[in-house]
Amino acid sequence: MSPVRPLQRAPKQNGFLILEAAVAFILISIGMIGLIMLSIRGSRATQESFERTEAVNLASLIVAKVRSSGDGLLEWHNVDVANSATWTSSHSATVLALNEMKQVANDRLSTPTALITLSAPDGTNCAAAPCAVQVDVSWKGATEKPQKYSLTSWAGLQL
Repeated sequence: MSPVRPLQRAPKQNGFLILEAAVAFILISIGMIGLIMLSIRGSRATQESFERTEAVNLASLIVAKVRSSGDGLLEWHNVDVANSATWTSSHSATVLALNEMKQVANDRLSTPTALITLSAPDGTNCAAAPCAVQVDVSWKGATEKPQKYSLTSWAGLQL
């Protein structure tokens, strides 16, 4: 029979070393910073998406108002809806529409411009032929970079 050996005990470990705690703290900190940065980027992307949607809606609204203006089409040429102080028009509906769109632009976009440009395909006066209506909406986005959206459509009298 072989002699019985006493059991050897593993070395006793009382807790973490300060080095292990420091490494764990650094790894957790890096992970937390990554989550915070991801949250910030997501928030900016959401804001930019909202602003672009508002610009698209504003441009569509402007085109619809220009199309419905009938014989007052030329009054819209080279008008910056967001920044023009006053408008002179023989059509009270045009002035009302411009004021409404100015309010929408300035409430929903940061430093907006919304320039309307009319051009006839044959170079003639837009009052006598269908016109291309181009609306360029620009604003300063959530990232402080200039943003722009353009919409082109047709309006005017059909002869």
